[in-house]
Amino acid sequence: EESGGIDIPVRKKKLKDKLFYVGVGMPATIGKYISDGAVQEGFFWDPYLLGYSIGYISFNSWMEKEFNDQDSVLKPDGTKVEGYENLQISINENGGMVISGNALVSVNKGNLETWNKRLEGYGWPQN
Repeated sequence: EESGGIDIPVRKKKLKDKLFYVGVGMPATIGKYISDGAVQEGFFWDPYLLGYSIGYISFNSWMEKEFNDQDSVLKPDGTKVEGYENLQISINENGGMVISGNALVSVNKGNLETWNKRLEGYGWPQN
């Protein structure tokens, strides 16, 4: 039985394999659509690395460390966290500091199982 979302229009209009659909979503929520071809690719941020990076930045800010463009989020062994090697610093319209990385990752048919295993390893079952 169809659950809604993008699956129904793609099937009803017989657009499977004719329409290239991408979007933001975790493998647990869009994996079934990737598996059956309704969605070709999804984008998200690795929740473990994102959480670690937010904690790292928050703790260091609390310890009064200033961050500058191109600074990195570091692991305990001193190596750089993938996607957060070169932080970008900007100021928003309210005068607040915005710190961002470049850690967007993608999931597709070729790496769906790899991502499912990785996220399950974090303790988040994907089914």
